[in-house]
Amino acid sequence: MGQTVLTLLESFDQDPFGVSRALRDLRDHDLAAFETSAFRTLEEVGDCLGTRLLATILQEDPSLLHHLVDPSRIQLHGAARLVNLLRHADPQVEVRLVRLIMPGADPVSEAVTNRILDLIDAVTDSPKLVPVLMHLYRAAPKNTRARLATTIGRHHRNRDWVEERLRDPDASVRANMVEVYWGDTSDDAMTIFREALRDGDGRVRGNAALGLYRAGSVEPIKALVEMAASDAPGDRASAAWVMGASRDQRFQKILAAGIKDPDALVRRNAFHALSEIKRHQEHRKNRTQCTLRFIRLHRASGQASESFLHILFEVKEEKTETAVKGIKPLDVLLSANGQTLVEYQLVERVKYPQPGIYDLYCPIPHFPDVPSKLESPPADIAAIMLKVEIMISTDRHVGALSSYWFGE
Repeated sequence: MGQTVLTLLESFDQDPFGVSRALRDLRDHDLAAFETSAFRTLEEVGDCLGTRLLATILQEDPSLLHHLVDPSRIQLHGAARLVNLLRHADPQVEVRLVRLIMPGADPVSEAVTNRILDLIDAVTDSPKLVPVLMHLYRAAPKNTRARLATTIGRHHRNRDWVEERLRDPDASVRANMVEVYWGDTSDDAMTIFREALRDGDGRVRGNAALGLYRAGSVEPIKALVEMAASDAPGDRASAAWVMGASRDQRFQKILAAGIKDPDALVRRNAFHALSEIKRHQEHRKNRTQCTLRFIRLHRASGQASESFLHILFEVKEEKTETAVKGIKPLDVLLSANGQTLVEYQLVERVKYPQPGIYDLYCPIPHFPDVPSKLESPPADIAAIMLKVEIMISTDRHVGALSSYWFGE
């Protein structure tokens, strides 16, 4: 029957009344089969007059919404498309969906509750449902509140309400509220991420780290490295998951060690993270090679307890020698004497005489003290000189350079 419904829709423009009668005949003959094929067709066909007619016919079934929120009947993107089509005939369809999980309604499974909230997230682009959702939140059981907090937070960015949720004793609510701000680079979002990075729960800190990472900040790198070395398995598992979500190759050594972790969840997350990073690198294998040239590398003044390394370098495409502009801090992988450095600042010199010039600053806690003259080479050469490696890894360019620094 699926092919019949699809064929009828394709001929709608030539004979709209005939198609309408034929579709209703199919529905009256076998409602369950008709809805199954109609759902499948709506997943494949975009918005048009034919699909709007099909949605109108489906809406005549009083049980449609119950079928719509059943994950086994229709995929989420098809259900969202149908809800959008139903709006033409019923502007209150979203409210009717929420009423299915309001206090006093017939009990539904957690999967159905999540499907309804997923649909609201997918089709609602205004705060009009917030009062209804707020009422539901106050009466919701604990296992639903965290999911509701996500939906409300996406449509209700009231700072007082958000901060109250971030103080909720339920870590799942706090974690979900942080997740709401993923992709947001506003000052409010960055403040929320930084504060959540000090949370006592590993999942909350992990979500905060991913939010900062996606905002282009290098701040979460150190936090993730520390979480991966934590005694708490939950911290290590969260760190491995975020490292995979970042798809950042600088975490590969840590994740390789995580595969041998005594905790099963950490091992599983580390394995999936490594697979994700590998797939991402395969996708980027045809990037343009670039070369890095050090212009200046010296020890800069800083706090008494630290030394700062300042590197001025240039990046060009290898074959064309075209300057590579727009490198971001997270595009840089930096190490000194084989140790990955997780705290640094990168600034592009846009007003330098030529493009493709960058300043990089990095604190080096134990910078080698190198004498001006050496009588004889020591046994451990790393004790007297600093080997700095910078790797550039963007979606379009890749390149690495090693250099040795012997003194001021």
